[in-house]
Amino acid sequence: MNRRAMSELISIVCASGLLMFGALAAGGPTAPRQNPIPPDGISLETGRKIYCAHCADCHGSVGKGDGKSAHDLEAEVPDLTNARIATMSDGQMFDRISRGKKPMPGFEKRLAEQERWHVINFVRTLGKPQ
Repeated sequence: MNRRAMSELISIVCASGLLMFGALAAGGPTAPRQNPIPPDGISLETGRKIYCAHCADCHGSVGKGDGKSAHDLEAEVPDLTNARIATMSDGQMFDRISRGKKPMPGFEKRLAEQERWHVINFVRTLGKPQ
């Protein structure tokens, strides 16, 4: 490899490293997270209780985005029974719940990591026949 090619390769590697470091430092993309909690009866009941306490006021009791506080918000509250939500990975849902998206606050400091996974397991049941 000649000197110029080696110099270009080093520049590319360094730039890639800086971009990756910058994205991680800014809370950017990370490896996809897998839900470590199986969606068993205990998890679903735990998730339901947490959902009712922290989510239902806006998202509604069955996730339609029609909770009692939803009409007070300037943005439309997502319908959690929508097919678009169902296509999100557990990791994407975890990130959204953790970081929030206006007007929804982030729950990273409000709910423990396991609580957020339980909520995801419960949300997956919304809109499905019982």
